[in-house]
Amino acid sequence: MRFDHKRMASIAIMAAVLLAIPLFATGYQRSLLNLYLLWIILAVSFDILRGNTGYVNLAHAAVFGWSSYFFAILVKNGYNIFASMVTATLLSLALAIGVGAPFFRTRGAYYTIITLGFSLLSYSLAYSLDWVTGGWEGISVGLGDMHLPAFYGLFTVTAAAIITSHLIARSRLGLALRTMRENEEAAEALGLDTYSLKLKSLTISSIFPALAGPLYVLYNSYVNPDTVFGLRTIFAPATMALFGGSGTVAGPIIGAIIITTLFEILFTTQLPIRLTIIGVILMIVGLVMPRGLVGIVPRMRRRTLVSRGLGVSKPRLDYLPQR
Repeated sequence: MRFDHKRMASIAIMAAVLLAIPLFATGYQRSLLNLYLLWIILAVSFDILRGNTGYVNLAHAAVFGWSSYFFAILVKNGYNIFASMVTATLLSLALAIGVGAPFFRTRGAYYTIITLGFSLLSYSLAYSLDWVTGGWEGISVGLGDMHLPAFYGLFTVTAAAIITSHLIARSRLGLALRTMRENEEAAEALGLDTYSLKLKSLTISSIFPALAGPLYVLYNSYVNPDTVFGLRTIFAPATMALFGGSGTVAGPIIGAIIITTLFEILFTTQLPIRLTIIGVILMIVGLVMPRGLVGIVPRMRRRTLVSRGLGVSKPRLDYLPQR
């Protein structure tokens, strides 16, 4: 693999600029930056499973939700912040693997429906177990202004998620996962342990929402069922990944940035139509953009080449018998 010095230098400069921005930003601007990073984490990590295996995990955001709640509960009861972060991350990751592993006995739409069921169950439990979760009021933790530490934590997790997605796409594991995605029966016939591959992919993808949960509570100082288990949170990572371009590294990032911007505009204008936007985007992707925004440029390029007679060679007719 060639080491592209110019690309690495560009990435390093961009990272340095991003790391410096919060030092001069207002509280609202820091909160907005944290929100962008959070949705990028959820979209990129969601696509580690979906983009490589084809499995749509609608319980992905539930890992983030339970991690947020575990952290808030521990901090509320006086435990150390760092110890609470580690504990919440490990508990939610164990929950993701323990609950998610049996789901892989199903395939396709059945898997998606079961994971959606788990997310809805999580929402119900967060409301019902009010003696622990605070019910509809949620949990408020007084940690002060933690936007800056949360930003650097979220930035680190975001970078780790993007690098992991990039490395998987170019690894033997990624090749095996994509082989399984194209034809699971054929992959099993080739000797691949598809169940183990799916479990590995689920574990890797769940690490990042598990890490993001405590960081979200750190800067938001509050968590309730609607914010972490609501329908918007359940469907947004999938919508962002599919809209940007599932199966690519850049696609979920682009999708997360655009849709988060739309969410924020709608929030400031007091228009309660975020779920409508998600529904419309999913329909557009399904009908006219199956490969997302990232797939539009190659598609347009192919059409241009074909229209100029450069994309497809014209068939030779000189060998046909003449009448």
